[in-house]
Amino acid sequence: FSYTQRLRRSIHRCMSSKVIPLYDFNRFNNAYNYGKPLRWPLEDLQVSPFIRQEWNESDQDALDQQMKQVRVPMSQMEHLLPPVDHFTRYEAGNGAFDATFHADTLFLGFYENSHTCTVERYILKFFPSCGVANAKREVLLSYIYTEVGERFHVPKIAVQKVFDRTFVIRRFYRGQDGRFLLTGTKTTLPETTSSDLVKNYALRYVLCGDCDFHNPGNTIFTRHSKLTSQSEIILQIDGEFILPDEDVMKTFYGDRTWQPGDPIPGSTAWRRSCAEKLGPDTFFEMMVSSENPMLAFLRRKHKLEELKQLTLPPFVLYNCIGVTNYIEQLVRSFDIVPLDTLQEEKADFQIVLNHWKREYEAGNPVTLFKLVTGLYEAE
Repeated sequence: FSYTQRLRRSIHRCMSSKVIPLYDFNRFNNAYNYGKPLRWPLEDLQVSPFIRQEWNESDQDALDQQMKQVRVPMSQMEHLLPPVDHFTRYEAGNGAFDATFHADTLFLGFYENSHTCTVERYILKFFPSCGVANAKREVLLSYIYTEVGERFHVPKIAVQKVFDRTFVIRRFYRGQDGRFLLTGTKTTLPETTSSDLVKNYALRYVLCGDCDFHNPGNTIFTRHSKLTSQSEIILQIDGEFILPDEDVMKTFYGDRTWQPGDPIPGSTAWRRSCAEKLGPDTFFEMMVSSENPMLAFLRRKHKLEELKQLTLPPFVLYNCIGVTNYIEQLVRSFDIVPLDTLQEEKADFQIVLNHWKREYEAGNPVTLFKLVTGLYEAE
């Protein structure tokens, strides 16, 4: 092609490209915090290294242990931080599901609120210089949930900087994480519905494509928390691996099982590839037998054939479809997916939303079987 022809083709592509503006963050403040900016009392925080609560430890015992820890003002905590490029992959615990990322970069913050006469607790998670995008992903999870009308399932959270170091700060919620589901002990299950479990599986692990989908510690089942609308609710935390790309996969899997060019685990392409190789029923059974907290909980409540027929509530589909443009704006504003990929609607979350839209318009239920396998009727 001549220069003039190439220029015309370039102009045509630009004119026909989908327009995705930046997100208006006032929308989030209005939906999540009644129109007020989020408050973070960083100047008054006292911090100490975070000690992870055991799955069978009571909230009061955990609080007693935390209150006995030596604290320092946040302005003096720099000596507690590892080198800026340090990254802790895992710290072994009592089992596979006791492992955790960021073992030595997690801190607990305490703020004495003189107006409410209470002590507020915060979690601070520091990221290496190569992990700033993951910090943004963790915050983005709360924004996406809020846009689809599910703000009570995510924490108050933000990305901040101190000592030229990037960290995520969120409120500390009382409750137990999903590790208890894998212990085999006969514990009393938190009060939650199968509908809520399916909804949270769909939003976090299908729509947002979290590749850390076998980690039960990424979900908190709150209890007696003053920060939630109900005494017991599913709370999604640690979303640093949502909307993963090749850089995330190199961080998460290292040089182990995933290779560049392979479908990214959790994506629609990956689900379909696994269903094709193993057979849809075998793949579904394998996934619901995994350590995923939503599926592990559902496994305790339903038989296999019942699990296949559980459905994503239609109102969730309707809400997600209705705010597609705002989710795209969020992803662009957080700079997680390249703009040209978004404009061409090739991002996996866009592929998922298109599938859900076709199913909804065709009047087809979106079952857990479809969500897990990526196999939809209205292709």
